[in-house]
Amino acid sequence: MSTDFAGTVATAATRIAPHILKTPLEYSPWLSRETGAEVWLKMEHLQITGSFKLRGAANKLLSLDAAQRAAGVVTASTGNHGAAVAHIAAQTGVPATIYLPRTVQPAKVAYLSLFEVELVYVGEDSVEAEAAARLAAAQSGRVFVSPYNDAEVIAGQGTLGREILQQLPEVEAVWVPVGGGGL
Repeated sequence: MSTDFAGTVATAATRIAPHILKTPLEYSPWLSRETGAEVWLKMEHLQITGSFKLRGAANKLLSLDAAQRAAGVVTASTGNHGAAVAHIAAQTGVPATIYLPRTVQPAKVAYLSLFEVELVYVGEDSVEAEAAARLAAAQSGRVFVSPYNDAEVIAGQGTLGREILQQLPEVEAVWVPVGGGGL
C-alpha cells in the first residue's frame, strides 16, 4: 500500500463506487441545538448492508488478483463485517467462509444465511472466532479479510471521510466512534 493515503483512498473510492451507495449527510437540528454547533450525520445505516463495513470489504475483495479470488476468502465477524463480505463475495463470485462465535445473535445469522457463504461457528467470542479464521485461511491458502487490521479495508473505510468532504467541504471536525469496528 502506498504512503499516499489520500491517493489510496481515491483509488478505493473509484474501485468500490459501483458496489456501494453514496449515503446522505443529514443536518440534525436537534443535535445542533443541543451542542451549539452545526451537527451533520452520515447515514451509513442506509448503506446496502446496513453499515459502513461494505466499503472496506468491497475494496479488499476487489483488490484481490484472479487466483486469490478463485481460492476464496475467510473472515471472522459478529455481524456487520460478515454481512459486508458475504454481500460483496456474492456480487463478485468469490467463495467466502465466515467464522462466527457461537454466541452470535440469531438475527445476524439469519441475514448471513441469505448468501451462499460457509458459516463456521467456533469459540465464545470474536477473539476466538478470529483466531480460528486466521488459522483456516493460512492452512488453506485463502486470504484472511480482517475487519480492522488490513490496509485495503482501511482505505475502503476511508472513502467515508472522502465522501463527507465532497458533501460538506467546509466541515471543521468529524467525530467517529472508535473501537474494534475498523472505522
